This record gives sequence, C-alpha cells and structure tokens, in this order.
Amino acid sequence: MREAIKEAFVPAWNAATSDVPLALDNETMPTADVWAALTITTTTSDQVTAGEPGNRLVARRGWAVVKIGVLVNTGDALLNQLCQAVRDILEMKLIPSPIAGDEPIDTFAASTQNGGIDGRWYFQLVRTPFRWFETV
Repeated sequence: MREAIKEAFVPAWNAATSDVPLALDNETMPTADVWAALTITTTTSDQVTAGEPGNRLVARRGWAVVKIGVLVNTGDALLNQLCQAVRDILEMKLIPSPIAGDEPIDTFAASTQNGGIDGRWYFQLVRTPFRWFETV
C-alpha cells in the first residue's frame, strides 16, 4: 500500500509544486531552501470477518505524513500554500489498490501540525490517515 500512496502522491506533488524537492521514506533530505518529505507509516489492524485462511478480511490503517520545510523568517504564505497542496492531493481520496480485486485505499481528513523551527527551517507536518482492507 505504501507504494500505491507514493505513486498517487509523487506525480501530483511534482505537478502542483514543480520547484519543491520531495524526499521519500529513507531518502536523504533535500538541502534546498524549501523542501518536503513523505513518510508512510502503518499503524493498527483489526480482523473484520471470520473464516478460513485466504477468506478473512482485515482492516489496516496508517498515516501519510508530509513534512514541509521553509527558511525561517520568510513568512508562512508559502508554507500554507504547500500544506494545502498536500491536502488537495491526499485528503478524502480513493487510491486504487495495487492488488487486483481489493478495495481502494481510503484517505480521510488531514490535519496540519506546527513542527516549529529546526536550525534554518520552519516546518509543518500534514498528517493524512488512511485505511485499506486486505484479504488474508
């Protein structure tokens, strides 16, 4: 599911913000004055149906988190614009499952959190929860 979310996010991010570098999970962070980093984390799971192996449905959840950094003392207009771009791309979407016949990945309302100042950057986190169902 992580790859499906990345495949949905990266082209849309590049189209919306062509000059803002993006790092993905476990990649070196950009050194540009403005940057973004996408991390996808799975969290909890619940068994939804009973039955024989191969016929049980499990609901799985996670977070797609985009950390956006801008130079300190540059105002928040660009940061707000980039946070909105993340919400436009990920919030309340159905992302096709990479597994034929499975339901899509369902994303929910995103939240933006102040990340504070870290060295030369001021940043915010845009956290988008998601859920998918898997047959096990």
